[in-house]
Amino acid sequence: MKEDKKKDGKKVLEERNRAFEAKYQQDEEIRFKARIRANKLTGQWMAGLLGLSGEQADDYVKAMIDLGFSDAPGDKLFAKVAGDLERHGKPMEDHKLKTEILRLSLVAEEQIMTEILGDNA
Repeated sequence: MKEDKKKDGKKVLEERNRAFEAKYQQDEEIRFKARIRANKLTGQWMAGLLGLSGEQADDYVKAMIDLGFSDAPGDKLFAKVAGDLERHGKPMEDHKLKTEILRLSLVAEEQIMTEILGDNA
């Protein structure tokens, strides 16, 4: 009888561990997709500010998306955006720029959550 309870307890722990691992994996996937989407939204926003259109805008957005693969904390993103604005004679105060990047990140996260979880997000 004790042996059966141990097996049942072990089974419950294994199932719980699998559930935690699955949740962690899903959370990581959401974070990654949201970061890439945020970079895309930031690229689109910046293309508009810089007056880019057509292929130039598409290339700029793609470069911002690519940056998301190597820049998890977003430091390079901020530096690139600030530098590009400066080079185009459209400097923006750091706090305003960070606020807009954060806003776009939140929009991206909401979009991804809705896409993955549907109405249950």
